Amino acid sequence: MYNEYDVVKLREDRDEDGLKKGAIGAVLIVHEADPVAYEVEFCDSEGFTLALLTLKDDDLSPA
Repeated sequence: MYNEYDVVKLREDRDEDGLKKGAIGAVLIVHEADPVAYEVEFCDSEGFTLALLTLKDDDLSPA
């Protein structure tokens, strides 16, 4: 389980969102449900948001 502000990376490509496996993001919100879900923000090198996604544990790994 991840906590708010943890840095994570994608385990798989998400072509529909324009993100590749290994993309780095930050957990903004933890949804304490069953199963747990996370709001994760992915930004470019200038800090602009590329995507804000709701993801599950299986979608993420520690960065």
